[in-house]
Amino acid sequence: MQQVTASEIYNLMVQGETAFLLFKSTGCYLCNGLMPHMKKLVKKYKDVSFYFIDTDDETSGASAFEDYVSGVPSIILITKKHFIPLKDPEEPDDNSWYDYDFLNRAIKENLQEYE
Repeated sequence: MQQVTASEIYNLMVQGETAFLLFKSTGCYLCNGLMPHMKKLVKKYKDVSFYFIDTDDETSGASAFEDYVSGVPSIILITKKHFIPLKDPEEPDDNSWYDYDFLNRAIKENLQEYE
């Protein structure tokens, strides 16, 4: 996963890149708990770029997406110029908010929809 800024995300959208964008904070235990899931997803989806914005470092990046991101962790999928904020899971995981199956399903469904 590569750290990016809000302006870099705009460029990804313009280019039509398929990307997974995680908004996280260093001190967030849910964000830290999400990292093992992220490692598996990065290995599985070679055709998806994985990025993150650390809201502690990039406060302007977080505020640029304030209509879509209400806290951390939050995830936005970018597919062929579409901007898809993931909704919160119906049953959030106590350790990572999003569990692996939820994220895997979200990526698969959105990649198919916007191919």
